[in-house]
Amino acid sequence: MQIQFSSPYIHLFRTLKHRHLTAYLAGEDLLYAIYGLPPISPFTLVTTSPIFDAKEALIQAGYTLAAEDSFVFAHPNTVRLIYTKSIHDYLERQPFTIVAAAADETGAVLASQQSLCDIKQHHLSCQGHTVDYLTNEPINKLIALRLVAQFEKMVLSDELYAAIQQNPSLDQVPKTIIAREINRLLTADNTATALLLLRDLRLLHEIFPDLANCIGVSQNEYHTKDVYEHSVDVVANIPSDKLELRMAALFHDLCKPQCKKQINGKVRFPHHDSASADLCAAILQKYGYPQDFIDTVHHLIAYHMKKQAMSDEELLKILHHCGPTVTENIFVLQAADNAATMDTRPYGITANRQRVHTLLKQLHKV
Repeated sequence: MQIQFSSPYIHLFRTLKHRHLTAYLAGEDLLYAIYGLPPISPFTLVTTSPIFDAKEALIQAGYTLAAEDSFVFAHPNTVRLIYTKSIHDYLERQPFTIVAAAADETGAVLASQQSLCDIKQHHLSCQGHTVDYLTNEPINKLIALRLVAQFEKMVLSDELYAAIQQNPSLDQVPKTIIAREINRLLTADNTATALLLLRDLRLLHEIFPDLANCIGVSQNEYHTKDVYEHSVDVVANIPSDKLELRMAALFHDLCKPQCKKQINGKVRFPHHDSASADLCAAILQKYGYPQDFIDTVHHLIAYHMKKQAMSDEELLKILHHCGPTVTENIFVLQAADNAATMDTRPYGITANRQRVHTLLKQLHKV
């Protein structure tokens, strides 16, 4: 297989080649190139050259280096550099056939016939014995779903699906590592499919048992789906590069099961917004998220039901509490939430949003 690199990759290879250094495009970055998808920073390169020389060359060329296991929405010129003695050894260590491939500076792809076949067929299977790969490295269960989220047509092999379903445990995996994979899954284009697989394979019960309690919980006359599937739809209604918003969307109805009541013969969920915000904050703290991230998600969830037209006093209170950016994102979450229902009642979301813009202009003039 031979591929054509897009300009970001061409520049990276030229930078290293100028110093007589060798590099390969591998893993997900190679899949983006093969499938004709736009590259996403940070770019991952595998090198067999001295790692310090490669780092120095990239830094001098204006690139920023990312930690190998970090997850960031990176500056366009960010590179994650991985050293290996042998590219063949590196490929043999990869858990899945589709990521056991690499391309050199010429675009020539190094991979087994099985890997090439699985790449062409969007077929996700383990290299070697599936159960061993999942038992020795349980995080591979979540990585598999993240790859489904990243590549639209990707399908788990029957063997891989069954192996995860039979043993979804992630007990041995540090919570910060799980959080990194959840972040990547949530910020992919095919997140909804992966979140439903997370439920079907019972990984959701392992990672977020409180969220799993939302499965099968019916709602009111404005909903056709249970609480969990509705939340998945809300996530899908939000742009993929908005991690805080997508996280808030996933957890925004977290406490509906315990808040569910019959009021005047109708199903209602009083105070589920504040309860969900508080429980979500506790969960994110347990998974090691930064406090500013937790605070933002908490604000988004706590205010997501404030959809009726509000007075200037109420809007200014939200602005003071949350700041302009988070306040704007509250309206984004509210719109995404409404779009995932059959609710056609007139709300004040648009009017509130427009009034906030006016109030901010007035405040800036003072």
